[in-house]
Amino acid sequence: MDTKLIVSCEHASNNIPIQWKYLFESSEAQKALNTHLGIDIGAKKIAKYVANQLSCQSIIADYSRLLIELNRSLDHTRLFSKFSKVISDEQKHNLIISLYQPYRQKVEKLIKEYIQQNNRVIHLSIHSFTPVLNNKARTTDIGLLYDPNKKLEKDFCTAIKSIYLEANYEYKLKLNYPYRGNSDGFTKYLRSKFDDSKYLGIEIEFNQKHFENNDFDKNLVQNIINTIKSFFVHKVLTLG
Repeated sequence: MDTKLIVSCEHASNNIPIQWKYLFESSEAQKALNTHLGIDIGAKKIAKYVANQLSCQSIIADYSRLLIELNRSLDHTRLFSKFSKVISDEQKHNLIISLYQPYRQKVEKLIKEYIQQNNRVIHLSIHSFTPVLNNKARTTDIGLLYDPNKKLEKDFCTAIKSIYLEANYEYKLKLNYPYRGNSDGFTKYLRSKFDDSKYLGIEIEFNQKHFENNDFDKNLVQNIINTIKSFFVHKVLTLG
């Protein structure tokens, strides 16, 4: 069985479609759009770079999570932000139909196509996290998020960490940090749609402190790319 990689980025943009801009006219909303609340800073550039370096397809979201949160289930309390939850149920439904479902269906369709072609899919969902949250510094540079109850995901991430540490890179890598890999999210949903042996949903979190002057630290990102390449080239672990 061959393995296909897919890169996605759910929080790539802080854009708001013109018909919804009225919801974000306040100074509070404008400020939020330009912080980690409205966009995963640097994630779009990193996702495109990772996909290019790993020669795989990427699917990138076009609009801000503050309008509708693509990385949450439909019944999640934060599907709509404080700025967008004020709209009518009909308008919310329209957002789900026009923005939420098309993006998620595009990713799911690609995964399904690869699996039907007798491939295993490793889905790399690219995110970034704020260096300080609630006055607490986050000192890790890269986080790999996975579901501990999924053996192949655990084996893959454990192997990646081992290869990474052996390379003695200067940046810190930690598993299931700064969030839990089995929390409500797109990868959790996709795990419910595909067999454990065919789909691995891995989120890669990059510390936003490495994104400055509208660009990211190439060494940081290249380190994890090289580690993933090494995993496949040297067949460190046979998945299943």
